[in-house]
Order: sequence, then C-alpha cells, then structure tokens
Amino acid sequence: MCNIIIPSSSYEAKRKLRDLGLGYETIHACKYDYVLYSKEFTDLQYCPTCGETRYKVNHNKGKNFRIRDKRVETNDVLRHPTDAEGWKHFNCEFPYFTSDPRNVRLGLTSDGFNPFGHMSTSYSMWPVVLLSYNLPSWKCMKETNFFMSLLIPGPRSPGREINVYLQPLIEELKDLWNFGVRTYESLTG
Repeated sequence: MCNIIIPSSSYEAKRKLRDLGLGYETIHACKYDYVLYSKEFTDLQYCPTCGETRYKVNHNKGKNFRIRDKRVETNDVLRHPTDAEGWKHFNCEFPYFTSDPRNVRLGLTSDGFNPFGHMSTSYSMWPVVLLSYNLPSWKCMKETNFFMSLLIPGPRSPGREINVYLQPLIEELKDLWNFGVRTYESLTG
C-alpha cells in the first residue's frame, strides 16, 4: 500500500512545492466559481458574470498603512522614525512625495551570520531586509512585516562591496518609483 500524505492546507502545499524547487502560479477565482481571473480576465476587479468583487475588502488594513496623517507627536520622544528630525526635514524638502499617502517609506537593514554555527568555518549569510515605516511603530518591527529582499552568501561578509549586491534591489526600487505598480486600494476600494 502506498503512503501518500496530502498537505492539510494551501500554505503547506506551497511550502512543499518550494522545498522541492518547484514554482506555482496563483490564479484567483470568483467567489461563486463563475470565472478564473486569468487570460482575458487577468485585470478585472469584478466578476463579469455576477459582479462580485475580486478581492475581499478589509477596511481596517489600509488605515494602519497611513499613519503619517494621524500621528500624534510627543515631546522629544523617539517612538517611531516619523518622530526623528531627519524625517521632518525630508517632509519639508520633498513635499510632493510626502503629500501622497500612497508613497511607501522603506528602511533597509542587514546583518550577517554563520549558518553552520562553527567559528572555524569561514562562511557567512547576509540577509538584506526592507521595513515599511508607513506602518505604526508596534507593527513595522514585527517579523511578519519584514521583506527579505536579498540573501548574500559567501566565504566572508560583503563589507564595502555590499553596494554591488544591492544594485538589483536598487534597480527594482527605481522601476517601482518610475513606473509604479497596480495594486488594490484597500482603504477606499
């Protein structure tokens, strides 16, 4: 008898595919199964048959992302990067950027580690993580809101040459800035 283990959730199935080095494509479906949002329906926001919205609307999600408009300043206490003088200076210097609440402010952090745990082994991994400072202070530093954008492996730390490794990320961020990307506006629908 064959022992076949079927994944218990879509998350587990995706994880197994990833572990095997296989990709997958996510295709949305109408809530009532009238259409798949692929091919000629890829860009539709509503089902052409029943009119139901493609995405589940979460009115609270967008509210968390727009903290700049609703921050309350406290006297000389740095609770979030928005409290810093550099942030305030940026707001004054670039009002065209700061006035649009859809713009995203990112922080970049990196720190290397030895994945083998042996000091005698000369090897390092350097994750490069982006943080969204548009989120409230109690959310922006949670691991679930980190974007691991690069993983730099090698026999030693990248040192001053880290700029070489950051070039693909910088190019992608430039494209995002110059051309943008279509997203669903969860606050206004």
